[in-house]
Amino acid sequence: MENNIKSAWKEFANISIIFRDIVNKTCRPSSAEDSDTMNRLTIAQAKVANYIFEHSTEDIMLKDIASSVKVTPGAASQMVDYLVKKGLVIRKTNENDRRAVIISLSDKGKENINSAREIFGTITDEIFEGVSQADEEAFVRVLKHAYACLIEKRNQLEKQ
Repeated sequence: MENNIKSAWKEFANISIIFRDIVNKTCRPSSAEDSDTMNRLTIAQAKVANYIFEHSTEDIMLKDIASSVKVTPGAASQMVDYLVKKGLVIRKTNENDRRAVIISLSDKGKENINSAREIFGTITDEIFEGVSQADEEAFVRVLKHAYACLIEKRNQLEKQ
């Protein structure tokens, strides 16, 4: 069983790399610069953009982003700076507190996230075509279990 699990983790890593390649090749950027931007986002930067997208009805500040992706505020600021430079994110001064900066997605950022999510959904449907409901549920159950165990391990390490 142990070798099967190790093999599965290796396959999972390979799947994530291939999946990202497919998404990058399938997205239809409006220019070569947009294509370059999409391919150059790190996983952490993509997580930041996705966090901003998912919390778009809230006032998002750097501390929120840092907390969500488990990085320092300085690292979050650098990621946001890169996303601003690429035209995906906008920084605005908070009208109620001029020291605070609110982060939001630009129209280009929203377009990119929506496009990637649409492609992700289509590919996911194709991957699981022909897989039984019971197997899908078992797959989800195992992934949730692995996720919970990894979160617990990370929390334990952070306490050390």
